[in-house]
Amino acid sequence: MNETTQIIVSIVFLIGVFFLTQFFMARKYRAAAEKIVNGMKEKGAVSPETAIEIDFGKKNLLQMGVRDYRPKALKALVSAGVIKVTDEGLCYVPENPGQEEEPDQDQDLEIEENFKSA
Repeated sequence: MNETTQIIVSIVFLIGVFFLTQFFMARKYRAAAEKIVNGMKEKGAVSPETAIEIDFGKKNLLQMGVRDYRPKALKALVSAGVIKVTDEGLCYVPENPGQEEEPDQDQDLEIEENFKSA
């Protein structure tokens, strides 16, 4: 094999390894997210009144062992709206996550006015 072919094969191999690691990381995050949601449903945290505190959302710097995917999975679930957070910092899984609350009309008008004035 000449030198150019070796370089091309090496680059293709490295790209393949990169995508494989990304795939397996995504699977780990997805599994952690499913465990979080299922655990919250089992505990009955399906409304603001029954919301619970989630203690693994904070990273422990002294933790040794395998990587804990739950903190980042929790952040992703909150940002996606799958898990809601109350004003007190308690979390719950809404019973109908696809049905969002009605947006505040006044807030929408303020946002539109800010865009028009900018």
